[in-house]
Amino acid sequence: MIDYFRRKRFYHYNTPGHAHELTFWCYQQVRYFDDPVARSVFLQELERARAAYRFKLFAYVIMPAHVHLVIAPQEQHYNIIRIRNGIRGCFARRYTRALRKLNDAHRSRDPDAEQNREVLTLWESGGGEDRNLWSADEINDSIFYIEANPVRLFLAGAPEQWPASSAYARRYGVGAIPDDIGTRLLQRAV
Repeated sequence: MIDYFRRKRFYHYNTPGHAHELTFWCYQQVRYFDDPVARSVFLQELERARAAYRFKLFAYVIMPAHVHLVIAPQEQHYNIIRIRNGIRGCFARRYTRALRKLNDAHRSRDPDAEQNREVLTLWESGGGEDRNLWSADEINDSIFYIEANPVRLFLAGAPEQWPASSAYARRYGVGAIPDDIGTRLLQRAV
């Protein structure tokens, strides 16, 4: 009998010189990134990971219930799973701590509040998506696609109007400023 419910298996390729388009989904599509604290903590952890794992950040967009990144590891030998887990795991720990501090402050004002701590699952299980990008055209297409995500979902009129994105950071010089790939083709219509 064929097992029709077998999970799709994702393969990760650590090919030197390739960029990666990574996508992470929030657990059960919970809109954690509607919270400005979550967006801020994610961007801080992204910058920390950028330095720790030595990768170039070409683009990102933080949507309400998922995140897209385009990164290019700079080491000859790297492990994209380790980089991905470093970004996701550190964010989850810091954001959970921030939420607990807020909850604890609320509980201290309400002595009858329940003292049990819930375990918060932030990310869908599995690795998310990882797509190798091996040419400037593929990287540019990926950058254009992810930066236009808020426009396609009617959250912004133009990519640079979405504050949690590399398009906004590039335009206004705030947030995690993306690295230039040298052959950008960003002058496209949405």
